[in-house]
Amino acid sequence: MAFRGWRAEALEFFEELAFENTKVWWLAHKPFYDEQVRGPMEALLAELQPEWGDGKIFRPYRDVRFSADKTPYKTHIGATVGTGYVQLSAEGLAAGAGMWEMAPDQLLRYREAVDDDGTGEALASLVSDARSAGLEIMGYGVLKTAPHGYPKDHPRIELAPPATLVAVRIGGSTASASGRELEALYDDRTRTIYLPWGWTGATPAELSVLVHEMVHHLQNVGGLKYECPEAREKPAYAAQDKWLSLFGRNLVDEFELDPMTVLVRTKCMH
Repeated sequence: MAFRGWRAEALEFFEELAFENTKVWWLAHKPFYDEQVRGPMEALLAELQPEWGDGKIFRPYRDVRFSADKTPYKTHIGATVGTGYVQLSAEGLAAGAGMWEMAPDQLLRYREAVDDDGTGEALASLVSDARSAGLEIMGYGVLKTAPHGYPKDHPRIELAPPATLVAVRIGGSTASASGRELEALYDDRTRTIYLPWGWTGATPAELSVLVHEMVHHLQNVGGLKYECPEAREKPAYAAQDKWLSLFGRNLVDEFELDPMTVLVRTKCMH
């Protein structure tokens, strides 16, 4: 089965599970989980396998032996694929890669590399580039103070403490058509639309990007307020899809933006 993404109901499944995390509810909805949650994850891992390596889906059951929270089921589905990680939850889709829980000897070598001006600057540059690309860099097990041997004003102190360093992208991938990125940007302050490099407006797909950003311009000029920045994307995507429908096309065909992905991109996460 080819990977076609997840339906919006998959997000709703985890939202409901968070409120009704019981064995009775789980058993009643397990057929949906198997078909609409686990099934697409298996298809995704199968497509990634030739490039990334074998995948493994984690069990949906929580280990509650030493936890005060005794709810039995995880409110997400997670999987490893090669050295990467993929997760779907009510908050959306996340993908990450990095080093999780370094061994003591690995952590020592890592901190020495961060302290070294050559390797440390190279790592800091990679982290900066990743953040500029929209990735979130996070550490697990971060110390409250500088590790032993590090001055508190070390230029790369941010990278020194964690026993884990991973890069994560939440909310789906960059929209693209025919292999070309077609993301644009609207600047509220200057009321300027920035179109992607190589944009010509020669196709309905390219013009739909302009339609999307024009909605943001009208929102700004009209002083419209939204619960969160993501929420204002919903009418923009609706207008973009409506424009494409005039030519017998849609967001899925042109940008691989299925309803679930649009829902994630327009959902307030706070």
